[in-house]
Amino acid sequence: MITILTPSFPPISEFGGPNKSLAGVCNLFQKANIKYRVIARSKRNLNESDIASNDNPNIKFKKSIRVGELIQEFKEAEVIWLNTLYNVSFSMVPLIALLFTPKRTVLISPRGELLNGAMNLKKYIYLQFFKLGLILAGHKYYVHYANPFEAEGSYGIFKKYPKLIFNNVISGAISDREHRVKEDKNFVLGYFGRVSPIKNVEYLMELLPALPENVSLEIHGSIIESRYVNGLKQLVEKFDLSSRVTFYDSYNSASFAQRVEGVDLVLIPSKSESFCHVFFEAIESRKLVLASTGLPWKPANQQVSGTLVDLEVNLWRDRILEIMTYDQQTYRDQQRELVSYYKGVFDTTNADTLNGIKKILK
Repeated sequence: MITILTPSFPPISEFGGPNKSLAGVCNLFQKANIKYRVIARSKRNLNESDIASNDNPNIKFKKSIRVGELIQEFKEAEVIWLNTLYNVSFSMVPLIALLFTPKRTVLISPRGELLNGAMNLKKYIYLQFFKLGLILAGHKYYVHYANPFEAEGSYGIFKKYPKLIFNNVISGAISDREHRVKEDKNFVLGYFGRVSPIKNVEYLMELLPALPENVSLEIHGSIIESRYVNGLKQLVEKFDLSSRVTFYDSYNSASFAQRVEGVDLVLIPSKSESFCHVFFEAIESRKLVLASTGLPWKPANQQVSGTLVDLEVNLWRDRILEIMTYDQQTYRDQQRELVSYYKGVFDTTNADTLNGIKKILK
């Protein structure tokens, strides 16, 4: 059996790439008859009935993570899968439990937390203590990266451990409803995701003044740092964009489908991403995407040129202006090409994930 530890998990929390990936992995496990158990934390404002509404017996929501309980869980597992490095309850507490657990296989998924752009001195120091704990615990370790891009671009603290490379699982649920080019001249750009510095949302404030007045921007997502959002709003004022930029709150899978319906083009300006679920969710909703080359999906350009572009304003402007000229058929033709790319990633990812997990279960 595989015991999966993750700070949050659907249905308690749908937000975040790891949540979506692990939910997809669990669906794969069920189809492949691989036994698993997920241990996640419930939100503090939920009562017992909210937790009980989870109808999957393989998912355990805990109000607190205790060392003694984890030791018992770990003894029943063949593989223990850690899915965060910096959340103390799901990294350091399990590490203590591992010190008192008979030898097991441990899979560590950094989930992009080791990428160079995400590192700082405090994290370097923390990781040294974490690795020391792993050495003292003495288990067999594997490190999972979503793709070679993440493996090569990550801080090499785990470089001596065997690597498993398989991408995050995507849903495969593609909408039957294709995008309709609006009859009016207004063109809506949409950003979806965490509103935080690592997502480089400020780049869009630099981009928008280079576009015609009929182009507007919607920003959808959870506010991670209020200071950062205040800085974005100051840029809106600085560039006189208040009539063209609208901020919205966070969303779930249902509200995403509703909100993206009114968007003509989804923008992803991140400087670095190990996966980026929004890229695929936009394709699922039959939208074209314009993303930075910080995403690991450059092969998409072979099917739709200009899907991933360097972070240069003139390049993004030209691509947006090109899409604004598309008629219904041209837009749909390019979107169908992205769906074809999506399906290739879906098939490959599912196969690679199962092969990787079966490898460490042997």
